[in-house]
Amino acid sequence: MGEIKEIAAALAKFQAQMPVLKKTGQNFAKGTAATIGDIVSVAKHGSEFGLSFTQRIEWERHEESGVITTYVESTMLHGESGQTLTSGRYLVTPAKPNDPASFGSAVTYAKKNSLQALYGIADHNADDVDWDLGPKGIVAEDNPPPPPPKQEAVAEASGLTLDRELAAAPNHKTRLLIARRVFKTDTPDQRQPSMEEAKLFLNLTDKDDLMELFNTMRPEGQPIIDMFGQRKKGETV
Repeated sequence: MGEIKEIAAALAKFQAQMPVLKKTGQNFAKGTAATIGDIVSVAKHGSEFGLSFTQRIEWERHEESGVITTYVESTMLHGESGQTLTSGRYLVTPAKPNDPASFGSAVTYAKKNSLQALYGIADHNADDVDWDLGPKGIVAEDNPPPPPPKQEAVAEASGLTLDRELAAAPNHKTRLLIARRVFKTDTPDQRQPSMEEAKLFLNLTDKDDLMELFNTMRPEGQPIIDMFGQRKKGETV
């Protein structure tokens, strides 16, 4: 990383006076959630300290598998010094394959989260549930926060080894629920699949269902991404 003394000082001043995030959107559990506009409304106050930002979309095509991976990267700029900070690349994971609306939503979600992380814009809690903040930024005693949103369904542990549990699963939907449990999808402890785990899931997955599995497992390693390409061609991995 290059010299960031001036941009770091400007960011510290911004964060000391950063407005409280006001969330105007709604999540799937009917609770309030921040929109990209809400995040930008906070971030734009950085201009008072010479801070601005830009966001770009990058994509990579994996030649062996044909899988295209898309990323969003947010960059903070300091006008006076010319110094920059980057959020790093945020993976875009659309819920539905080959669906422009789903892809657009995933890009917006990635833009929102990468910008929020770059500026250090605090949400009210880790579950993205809106807390009723009093004048001093604390929860109003007469209006407690709503319950956390309902978690996505996962398959209960069966006591079987993974290969036997998958073999006994009646359909693709059940295997996805198992994958959500095994890889702890959408939790702070989400982990990457091993080669053997990936093979077990892939060899039981039809070509038409590969994208759903990819978005559940979210592999980052090239060998496993290439395995998805093999299955797409109808090959066993």
